[in-house]
Amino acid sequence: MRAGLRTVRRRLAERAQGKFRSVVADDPAVAAKALPYAGGASTFTILAPPGRSDGDGPRNRPVPPVDRWDLPDETDPRVYLDSGEETAQLLTARLRAHGVELAPNPTVLDFGCGYGRLVRWLGPWAALGEVWGADVDGERIEWARRCLGPPFQFVTITSAAHLPFEDDTFDLVVGHSVLPHIADGADAWMLELRRVTRPGGHVYLTVYDDHTATRIREGAGSPDLAAPLAEAEALAGRLGDGVDVIALNRRVGGAQVFRSTAWIERVWGAWFDIVAIEPDAFHLQTGVLLRKRVRR
Repeated sequence: MRAGLRTVRRRLAERAQGKFRSVVADDPAVAAKALPYAGGASTFTILAPPGRSDGDGPRNRPVPPVDRWDLPDETDPRVYLDSGEETAQLLTARLRAHGVELAPNPTVLDFGCGYGRLVRWLGPWAALGEVWGADVDGERIEWARRCLGPPFQFVTITSAAHLPFEDDTFDLVVGHSVLPHIADGADAWMLELRRVTRPGGHVYLTVYDDHTATRIREGAGSPDLAAPLAEAEALAGRLGDGVDVIALNRRVGGAQVFRSTAWIERVWGAWFDIVAIEPDAFHLQTGVLLRKRVRR
């Protein structure tokens, strides 16, 4: 009897979560969306952090469940860890190439951190200062908090453009493959990232731009994007040639947004100093390094 009741409750919770995703998460008119921990459940529990008897380095920490990884073709934990380490190395190399040096006690935010694939590799910064991860997915944040923190800190946010930090908090804000998936409210998010960055601090983002679109047209990866991109451009024109922004699959977590380089320079350049725009910085994505202007 109890087992049957649990099954009914689970199915009701799954149905409620599915209705939320279809009615709320997919509706662009609903601004502040959330993916709460144990969404659809009336009660939940969070386990205590696991023991760390085998060491505390980034490769010794737990790896999230394979079926919840961002890329469905990934199945090997070593590949998952390697990709995070490579992203961290690329990030530090880009900062170093442009002469960006963080403060002796750095404050860093990984915006859209997921399970902390990148964050776990930022231990040297966390040992000297603070490294935060923020994400709209409560389940991922709770896992990261249990398994990666301390020294890292994590916070759940919503799709509304608000971060729970004071003005001028961070020396560096990083958003790897985040802005390409925000179709609505992206402008407000950019200004919110600027607000929490200290004057003279930096924001590093990877984006889909003209170069990304060209590479996809040429067949260099992302085959699922080739057909919808071609369809959109057939109707309105090519990105960067009369078209500034193309947003495909306009939903939270599923959007694919292309912004022309000219648009980035014109719009984001009005809000930040643009330090560099570098194609192929992260797979097919272009890296954009921005600096918050110092108030005069």
